[in-house]
Amino acid sequence: MPISMDASTWHIEALAGRGQTHHDKWTSAGFVDIVGAERPFVSGMAWSPMFSAGAVGGSRELGRDDKTVWFAGAGARLHVWRGFFASFEVGAVNTKTPIFSSTYQFATSLGWQWEHLVLSVRHLSNAGLEGRNYGETMFLAGVAF
Repeated sequence: MPISMDASTWHIEALAGRGQTHHDKWTSAGFVDIVGAERPFVSGMAWSPMFSAGAVGGSRELGRDDKTVWFAGAGARLHVWRGFFASFEVGAVNTKTPIFSSTYQFATSLGWQWEHLVLSVRHLSNAGLEGRNYGETMFLAGVAF
């Protein structure tokens, strides 16, 4: 099934929250996710293409080199059951920091959507492929429209 670029089959989610690194340092985070129409998958589940862009704030406590990082990625969302979802994206950040030790990153999320409310836990990291791979885990809430 081809991916439709018809705007009526896509929805936008605006998410914001707090992120935590392995150092127990908290940062601010915000993302915009663009999610496509659900497509049948297996055993009553469905999937959607998705694109994300967002920022993870730096922590002064980790030094001058830990600055706000911008992320952009593309991947898929798996609609599991009654609004629960899991997603996986491949993307890149605009700069390396003590937390993000490579340009390429993976984003994994677990979440729940009920009508316009979206709650999600998202992790960004490079899966240990380069550098220290601290990554960041974010707790996000937002609206879908």
